[in-house]
Amino acid sequence: MAKVYQFMADGFEDIEALAPVDILRRGGLEVVTVSIMGHELVTSTNGVCIKADVLFENA
Repeated sequence: MAKVYQFMADGFEDIEALAPVDILRRGGLEVVTVSIMGHELVTSTNGVCIKADVLFENA
């Protein structure tokens, strides 16, 4: 199975980050969300808080 890493930072656009994750997972790919912020919780421009699967330092 292919593995995809979705890198996320504070201020991301909801649709630009979450739609690809949803579509790829529905397609059967393993998607790992990665925070490049140094902390697991990443906040979008609209205030949606997402807990990343892994920190960049540990990916």
